[in-house]
Amino acid sequence: MPDFVERIAQQIALNPTEIAILRQTGVRSFEDVESLVSNFPSLQAVGVRLPFLSNAVRSSLSGHFLAAANSLSIPHTRPTLRRGGRHPPGARWAAGAAVPLPAPASAAAPAPVATPAAIDLRVAPWPVRDQGQRGTCVAFSTTACAELRNFAGGPNGPPDYSEQFLYWDIKTNTGDPQPNQDGTYLQFSRDALSNDGICAESMWPYVGTPIPGNISQGGGGNPSAATIAAAKASRITATAYQVFNTPGGGAAAVLNLLQTNRRPVAIIVPVFSDPAVPNNDNWSTASAWAYGRILNPPATSHVSDGHSVCVVGFEPDSTEANGGYFIFRNSWDVSWAYAAPAPGNSYSPERGYGDISATYIEDYMWELLQI
Repeated sequence: MPDFVERIAQQIALNPTEIAILRQTGVRSFEDVESLVSNFPSLQAVGVRLPFLSNAVRSSLSGHFLAAANSLSIPHTRPTLRRGGRHPPGARWAAGAAVPLPAPASAAAPAPVATPAAIDLRVAPWPVRDQGQRGTCVAFSTTACAELRNFAGGPNGPPDYSEQFLYWDIKTNTGDPQPNQDGTYLQFSRDALSNDGICAESMWPYVGTPIPGNISQGGGGNPSAATIAAAKASRITATAYQVFNTPGGGAAAVLNLLQTNRRPVAIIVPVFSDPAVPNNDNWSTASAWAYGRILNPPATSHVSDGHSVCVVGFEPDSTEANGGYFIFRNSWDVSWAYAAPAPGNSYSPERGYGDISATYIEDYMWELLQI
């Protein structure tokens, strides 16, 4: 059965470099192609005919998506997405590392690969949170894991824990080497949960607006002695923690933890930007904003920063080189992936969630944590 790239090559006269780039980035729709050419203008320099591709695919786009693409492809109008995942010492793909150009390819679809069974750990109600303008994604991904870990069932959904307390504790009581700068590693959220635990959101509500000179937002009576004591009573020991410093192994590690323990996994992955337009990255394309689809990084893009999310499932797909897509819970509220599920994609996640290929996790992931 032809995959999307083979099907599009039957309609558009693609050159071998364009075919290779489309396969490298894992495009699955015309929306993905438009997102790729809009966000990564440097591909023009390696033989991708950006205006040609854009003109060719736009006749196949819905008016709704085209309006979003026109708006979101302009850097100064795109909303700022805060991340906060740092590159752990020794991990692969450090800041500035560039993705190499793939070998030219034919349009023929690769042979299908074996796929594991689907996994879906999502529950309802469980509202998607919003980290706002702070670089606190690690606290959000870890807190989501803690909430689902301690969910015993019932109509009210998982407990609501305080991302604010966890982030304050990371910055105040762990070995984080940059306590006065935003962002951190999963290593330190692991340590904070194990040593000091986490309290209910109601005891210290999260505020998404930064306070200049106060990264942790501690002080002014927060946290109270009662808050600290309540958190201590909810300490959690990690099941697994790993930093990836060599190629391979990431997708299998995440999948094994999901299958074996039936609990989510927090991960940090690098974000890849266009060198000519740093605001253009693979997590803020129109396709990502609309449907939560994360493109694999294209050639010429480079690591700009990192982002942490909570992986809550897996969907098999024999046309994906490593067997499918991981479903993740993001921390950018439901204004991100606002039009999900994607048309024609039965496993596209809901608003506020996204999907990322097993190849992305396999080749680029920095760090994972399961509690």
